Amino acid sequence: MAPICRARTDGRHGGSWARETTPRVCSRAPPTTAPHTWRVIKLLGSGGFGDVYKVAKVNDPDKTESAMKTEMVVGNRQMLRLKIEVLVLMKCHEQTDPARKGHFVAFVDRGKTDKFKFLVMGLVGPSLEDIRRKDLLKNYSKATAMTCCIQTLTALRDLHGIGYIHRDIKPQNYAIGLGEKESTIYMLDFGIARKYTVACHKQIEQGCKDDLECWLYMVPLQKFLHTSFSSINLT
Repeated sequence: MAPICRARTDGRHGGSWARETTPRVCSRAPPTTAPHTWRVIKLLGSGGFGDVYKVAKVNDPDKTESAMKTEMVVGNRQMLRLKIEVLVLMKCHEQTDPARKGHFVAFVDRGKTDKFKFLVMGLVGPSLEDIRRKDLLKNYSKATAMTCCIQTLTALRDLHGIGYIHRDIKPQNYAIGLGEKESTIYMLDFGIARKYTVACHKQIEQGCKDDLECWLYMVPLQKFLHTSFSSINLT
């Protein structure tokens, strides 16, 4: 049996999420040595598919903060994304080569209550879109732009390496790390990722090339490369 969080029952967000023992969670959930509680610090974002909170373990001496993504249990099956996100993130970290999982956030915990499903993962900083539009207020330097290109493409390669395509490549789904990981770019949001098959080579289903085409569109839109890609016809 694996531990899960116990959500509030008054219909409100926030408060504490206490871990308890229950057989409702898949046995592949990370092991734990002692029960603990997730304390919600603040809401980071909210959308049509769920909410994301900054959380921390109660009584954690390291005071490590994480991100908790939540999703309602009841809903349109086509709109439920958290299950595939958990699966893909776990697959990313099952790779034996450490270099192949350096652009994916840490997988911390996951579970399910009567009303919510949740995923706890490593906390990251602003997205590439937010940095350019809100913080930098100008285009990237050529050196920074090239670094962004290399790291975002490397993350895409590593995802394809485990047999999945992202299907939502955009600047908002890449973010920089925090602290000593500030120079690392992380790929986010695997909610609509899919495992690709040989049918993608016959253009029956989406494949790796579709992710790469989206990446090519993202590069000039983000002004990663000011002139280098200006002669490429993306149509």
